[in-house]
Amino acid sequence: MAHTMSVDEHDGQASHATIWDYFAKVPEVERHDNLSYEEFYSEFMGRSKPVIITDATSNWPALTKWSLPFFRERYGDVIVPNQEWNNQRRSMAEYIDAMMISTADNPGPYISALHITQLFPELLCDFHPQSVWEPNWLDNPSFLRGFPADHSLRHTSALVLNMGGKHSTIRDGIHSDDFKIQTFVTQVVGEKEWLFFPPNQGNYLYPHRYEFTSANSRSHVPVADIADLVEFPLLRRATPLRARVGAGDMLCMPSGWWHTTRALSESIAVVLGIANRYNWRQVRRDVIVNAFARHKWYKAPIGAALYAGSITAFRLSEAFKNRATER
Repeated sequence: MAHTMSVDEHDGQASHATIWDYFAKVPEVERHDNLSYEEFYSEFMGRSKPVIITDATSNWPALTKWSLPFFRERYGDVIVPNQEWNNQRRSMAEYIDAMMISTADNPGPYISALHITQLFPELLCDFHPQSVWEPNWLDNPSFLRGFPADHSLRHTSALVLNMGGKHSTIRDGIHSDDFKIQTFVTQVVGEKEWLFFPPNQGNYLYPHRYEFTSANSRSHVPVADIADLVEFPLLRRATPLRARVGAGDMLCMPSGWWHTTRALSESIAVVLGIANRYNWRQVRRDVIVNAFARHKWYKAPIGAALYAGSITAFRLSEAFKNRATER
């Protein structure tokens, strides 16, 4: 049975349960150590299976150095970019103060996508790139040759920090990542819990149909309160996975998986999104659909063709290189 609660059991309602209560008993994401690069991509990314790697970060200085007080002391005056709290831009100190007093009844804020190279470049030496982060075509100028400088795909691959207080949740609720990137979330401080829904179950999650991405990447299903399950009957068909990650765990999420997360304690994580041969078709599809939201109707087909052509040409060049190397 996919979960412990049904609409019938509560006369059409789930007694103000959360999504976490509704899917309390579902299979767990697999945890592995000592995975080779080949095993990782053939057994997990190549088969679209999330996995937690438990031994990827044992030598990261960040694991013993970083904390919310650490960031408050060193970066408290930094204004958090591209995010607002109560309709105002806030400093790191203001965010972190609220995170440190977060409660279940009054959860503190959750901030995401803090670009490490822009805001905290000196922290790059506190962690080490992982072999499974390569190749990342989003870092290759040839892959993005046909894209304008302000295209959001150019900014999708940056190493970023996400952080929040205990009980905080991601503001996007249930969603899938834009442009269908593969995502690596390395937990540095604290614990977080995740729910994952397969890419082909998006319709069970009542996606926002106006979204630009091909999977309509935001869900109408509320995370905090799904009391009115009559409004979301298809949710009962979903078969998610659940995961708990702690400091030192690296969560690896294939392209297109829907997900949401909550902090079980004060939390800091390093996040990276990538594209390579395992998800380039999904990336290309989202780029094409995005062109029709980005450009006026009479320019959209041209933009879509240029973007798709750039990605396809790069993919073919990589295939020829690989064949030449094998000879």
